[in-house]
Amino acid sequence: MHDLERLNIIRIIQFAPFDAFILQKSNLYRIYGHNPPTPRKIEAVEELKKGKDFHSVARKMNVTLATAEVYAIDSFAANAPLDETIFARHLEVDSNKFQGIRAAIERNTDGKLRTIKDELKDLFTYNQIRFVIACLIRDIEI
Repeated sequence: MHDLERLNIIRIIQFAPFDAFILQKSNLYRIYGHNPPTPRKIEAVEELKKGKDFHSVARKMNVTLATAEVYAIDSFAANAPLDETIFARHLEVDSNKFQGIRAAIERNTDGKLRTIKDELKDLFTYNQIRFVIACLIRDIEI
């Protein structure tokens, strides 16, 4: 085990019980929901990798903007090689918004996206919340 790995394990133990850490990750997956890959999601990822923006992807795929976002966010959550800054810019999620959404996610006890959305009083879209959950699943901070 490398020193950096040991240090990370020590940090986890210091700040939260290990079981709580595992539970948190499983809660993120529970909130996010079942996320199978589909040809449409793969198509959205390929278009974004070509440098297209979300509006262009939606037009090309003949779907709403929100649907194109979901396809890409789902793929990102499942580890597709996409840069989180594309989403952050498009969805207008800066560090302050990220931390606000994250706090609501961490307080969630019922594992439902709707409860998080309600707590945030419609200040954020479902896709902004999904994006933050996807980042947390991948251990990415904005």
